[in-house]
Amino acid sequence: MPIFNPYLTLIYQWIPAMRLINLLDNCGQLVSMLSKASSSVNRIAENFFRSKRKIIGSKERKIVSQIAFDTIRNFLLIEKIIADINLNSKISHPKLFQNSPKYSLYVLVQLVFYFEYTDSFQFYYRDAILYKNGDMVFSIWESLEADIRTINGTDDILKYLKSDFVISTKKTFDMIDDLFVRYSYPKEFINILSSYIDCLSVDLVDLLKGMNCPAKLCVRANTSIMSVEELIKELRMCNISCKVSSFVPSCVHIDERQQLTNLDLYKKGYFTIQDEGSQLVGYCISPNPTDTILDVCAGAGGKSLHLADMQNNKGLILSSDISHNKLLELHSRARLSGFNSITTKMINIEKSDSKTRLKNPTEFDIVLVDAPCSGS
Repeated sequence: MPIFNPYLTLIYQWIPAMRLINLLDNCGQLVSMLSKASSSVNRIAENFFRSKRKIIGSKERKIVSQIAFDTIRNFLLIEKIIADINLNSKISHPKLFQNSPKYSLYVLVQLVFYFEYTDSFQFYYRDAILYKNGDMVFSIWESLEADIRTINGTDDILKYLKSDFVISTKKTFDMIDDLFVRYSYPKEFINILSSYIDCLSVDLVDLLKGMNCPAKLCVRANTSIMSVEELIKELRMCNISCKVSSFVPSCVHIDERQQLTNLDLYKKGYFTIQDEGSQLVGYCISPNPTDTILDVCAGAGGKSLHLADMQNNKGLILSSDISHNKLLELHSRARLSGFNSITTKMINIEKSDSKTRLKNPTEFDIVLVDAPCSGS
C-alpha cells in the first residue's frame, strides 16, 4: 500500500519537509538531541533548526518542535508502548527511520497519539496545518494521519492508547510505578509531589496531567504604562483573540500561538511575554513600593520586571544570575519597560568566594529564589 496519496501533491510541494518520511526523520533527530541534552533544550532546538533552515521552513518548524517536545513529555509511556506491542518488529517500510531509527519510532507513536487527542495540537498550531489554495483548504494534519495509517503497527498503537492503562480514571492509579510511566515523570519527583499533595489541595493525577500539557501563551500587562483592560482592547484591535486570566490580575491569555514581538505594543513596552505561573510569584511576594529585593536566579528577569512594575519603579531590585547573556537581555527588557530600579550582578560559580560578594553589603526586605526554573 502506498505511503502517500496522489491528491496531496500541492500540499507536499508547499511543505516538502513535511512528507511523512522526512517528518519522522527530522523529529527523530531532534528528539535524540533533546533526550541527551546537558544544556538549554530551547538552545539545542534553535541550533537544530538553524542547521536545517534550507529544508525546514518557519511553519514546518512549529510542527516539528511541537511533535518533538510532546514526544519528550510522553517519553516513558511511549517506551512502554513500543516494548509491550513489540513495535520494532512490525515496521516494514524500508525508507522509514534512516538517521535516528530509535527516536523516529518514538515520534511515530506520538503522531498516533494525535489521532486520539488532536485538539491541543490543532489549537496551538492551526495556522501551520492548513494549506489554502484559492477557495480550497487542505488539512496537512489529516493528510499525515492518512499516511500514517498505512504503516504496519499503527492500529496496535491505537488499541494500546484505548487500553485501561492509558485511559483509566484517576481512581485506578494506586501505584507510583504506574504514575511515573503513564505520565512520564521521574519516580522521585512523583514521590515528592505525593508527600505534599494534601497541602496542595489538588488531585495528584490532575496535577501531573496539567504539567504535561503545553503551557498557554500568556503576556503580562505593564500596568505602569497600560491597564490590562486597555491592553486587551489594543490586542483585539490587532486581530489577536485574548482574555484576562482567572487567577492572575496582570495576565492575558492569547488564544492562538503567534509572533508577538513584532507588535508595536511589545516594542513600546506595553506588555511582556511571561508564563502565568511566573506572574503568580509576584503576587505571592506582594512587595511594598520601597522594598529592596534580591532576585537570586533572575535569568532574563521576568519576575524582576514584574516586581519593578508592582513597585511602580520606586524600589531597588538587584537581579543576579550565572549567565551574562541573560542579564544583558534583562537590561534590554528593563529599558523597554522603562524601569531603572533594576541593577544586575553576575554570579561566578567558579570563584564564588570573591565574585559573588557585594561591594556594599545590603539588607534586603525580600529575597526571591526561583530554582531550578523547571516550570513545575
